[in-house]
Amino acid sequence: DGESEDRPGIVHRLDQFTEGLLIIAKSNDALQILQDQFRQRKIIKRYYAVLVGVLKMKEGVIDRPIGRDRSVRARQSCNHYVDGSEKEAITHYLVKNETTTVSFVDINLITGRTHQIRVHFAALNCPVLGDSLYSKQRQRRDGYYLQSYQLGFYHPISNEELLFTLPVSDRLKQYAKDK
Repeated sequence: DGESEDRPGIVHRLDQFTEGLLIIAKSNDALQILQDQFRQRKIIKRYYAVLVGVLKMKEGVIDRPIGRDRSVRARQSCNHYVDGSEKEAITHYLVKNETTTVSFVDINLITGRTHQIRVHFAALNCPVLGDSLYSKQRQRRDGYYLQSYQLGFYHPISNEELLFTLPVSDRLKQYAKDK
C-alpha cells in the first residue's frame, strides 16, 4: 500500500480497538508476496463483532462501496462519500447469537477497506458496540467490540496453506452465548 517503508513487516492493519490476529512479514520478499495475496483476496479474514441492534437478515452479504466521508475527515462512508474516493467493499455475515438489543455476528471480510465492518453495519443501523465514530454511542473506555479471530494465507516461501484461529476474546465472550 505504498507505506511499507515506514512500517517494515506490517502487511495490514487493525483498527485501534480491534483485537486479534495480524500478519507480520519477516522479510521484504515475504511482505510483497503477502500484500499480493491481500490484493488478490486470497487471505481469509474472519471477525467477531458485537452490534447494537438486531439485523433484519440473520445471514447476508453487504456489497456497498466505501469512500471518504464528505463531512467528517476521520470517517469513511457508503452513503455520503467524496466522488471518486469509493472502492468496492464486500462483507459476509452470520448472526450467531442475539438478544432484543444486541447481536453477535461472525464476519467473513472479502475486501479490506478502512473501517469496513464498522461502516457497513452502521449503514444497516446496527453499529459495532462502543463505536462512537460511526454512531451516537458514547466512547467506551474499552473501545468497540471487534475481534480478528481467524487469518488464513499461503506461506510466502513454502506456499503451504496456513490457518490461524483464536477463541472468542474475554471482552466479547459474554455476548457470544445465550444467557
